[in-house]
Amino acid sequence: MDKHVKEVKKRWGNTKAYKQSMERTKNWTEDDYKNIVKEGDEISKELAFLMDKNVSDERVQKLVKRHHTMIEKFYDCPKEIYLNLGNMYVEDKRFAANYEKVRPGLALFLKEAIEYFCRNKNMWAAVD
Repeated sequence: MDKHVKEVKKRWGNTKAYKQSMERTKNWTEDDYKNIVKEGDEISKELAFLMDKNVSDERVQKLVKRHHTMIEKFYDCPKEIYLNLGNMYVEDKRFAANYEKVRPGLALFLKEAIEYFCRNKNMWAAVD
C-alpha cells in the first residue's frame, strides 16, 4: 500500500485532482473506504454481467454514469480525465488485472463504454 501511495503522490501529487482527492477524503472513515470499494466491486460485477451487450446499451451506460459519479467522490472528473482513466484501466497491468479477475475482457469493455459515454452528448449532458 505504501508503494502505491508513494507512486500516486509522485505521479499526480501536483495536480488539482490529487489535491481535491486528499481534501475530499481527509475525514473519511474506514467504513467510507470500505463502502467505496464495495460500490466499485458492484459496478464491475454488474458490467461483467452485461458484457454480451453493446457498450451503448442503456444499462451499461447507467453503470458507467454510476462509475463516473463514484470517481467524482474523489475529484472532479471531466471528459479528458475520464477518457484517460479508461485507457489506464487497459494499459496499466495492475488495473487491468483487477478487472480481468472479475471477467476476462472487462477492462477493455469498460474502456470502450467510457469512450462511448464521453462522446455521446446525451450521456455527458447528464453529467454537466
